[in-house]
Amino acid sequence: MRNVWAGLAAAALLAAAFFLPAALSQWGDQRLLDDPHITRQDEEREGFAESLQLSVAEKLFLLRSSSVTSVTLADMEAASIYIEGKAVLWKKDEEIILTESLAAAEELEEIERKWTQRLDRLRSEIRGLQATGALPRLWDAEAEVVCTDHHQTLYIDQESQVSFLAYDMALNSQPYSMRVTVDAKTGRILGFRLNWSKGSRPDWGFRGTAKFGSAWRDYWGMDSVSSAWNNEYIRALLEMPAEEFARNGSYNSNADVSFTYDGQTLRAPLANWVSSGGGCVLEWNMA
Repeated sequence: MRNVWAGLAAAALLAAAFFLPAALSQWGDQRLLDDPHITRQDEEREGFAESLQLSVAEKLFLLRSSSVTSVTLADMEAASIYIEGKAVLWKKDEEIILTESLAAAEELEEIERKWTQRLDRLRSEIRGLQATGALPRLWDAEAEVVCTDHHQTLYIDQESQVSFLAYDMALNSQPYSMRVTVDAKTGRILGFRLNWSKGSRPDWGFRGTAKFGSAWRDYWGMDSVSSAWNNEYIRALLEMPAEEFARNGSYNSNADVSFTYDGQTLRAPLANWVSSGGGCVLEWNMA
């Protein structure tokens, strides 16, 4: 009888060894489906990248490096949409059902809050740059500025594997529209493209563009800016409507401003042109 029980026990152990792992795996998969865990890959990447504590100036040099590559991160649009009792989160052209409505709504609200905070911070940066002469007068604090598009990009230097996260936002409020690249860690503007309708021009105030070079030097934390930037051509490029250049036979007027940092030289490109729709464009340090 003892041999019979021993045989049954051995058979049970053999069956458990064969079937139990599959059953546990299936049970684990079901738990993941019932209680999904959303991985915030962009935040993990940002935390790793920013652990190196790069300065804004160093990030600008990386953007101009021939070895840098960029990866556009999945940017989930924050819009609370409910279909048959479930919350839907839009990821570009895909529709993703995350979980039951309450948990998904909280996730959506978190994403929406992040971009709202970024917009508020960006508007504050723009007002500060206007005050120092780095930007023309665009919008006052009461103006309604709408964000029409946004996405995040991870920049990676292939030689050193140093990386940092930036985001782009498209803003619109008459009479201007503006696309801005922003350092995600500090909120500092790294470059912009400003559009306005034909027949008008940006208002640089009573000082004009006299502080443009020094204002960006201080804002980016550069060591110096070349005095050669403050010449008649660059001042005209900043202040003159693009159609004025077009009358002289140039639809794309270009220059650059040289900054130094830690013994290196950064040439920030500046351009002014007439767009295909007839509007004017001023672009500063855009990749």
